[in-house]
Amino acid sequence: MAIKFRNRYLICSLHLKDASPALLKSVTRQAILNALFSSLQALCGDVGVGGAKASLTIKDMHHVVNGSSESG
Repeated sequence: MAIKFRNRYLICSLHLKDASPALLKSVTRQAILNALFSSLQALCGDVGVGGAKASLTIKDMHHVVNGSSESG
C-alpha cells in the first residue's frame, strides 16, 4: 500500500498602508507562524497544532507598502 503525501499551500497578502519601519520589522515569518498556530490551537486544539507544525512553513514573503514591494 502506497502512502501519498500532498502539499497544500496557503497564499496570503498583507498590505500595510503607511507602515513604519518598526512595524515592518515586527511582521516576521515567526510572528505569522505563531499567529497561525495560536488560531489553530483555539479552533482545533493540540491535535490540530501538532498536525500542522510538522508541515507548515512560509516559503516566501514580501512586504507591500503603498504599492512598492520589499523582499522579507
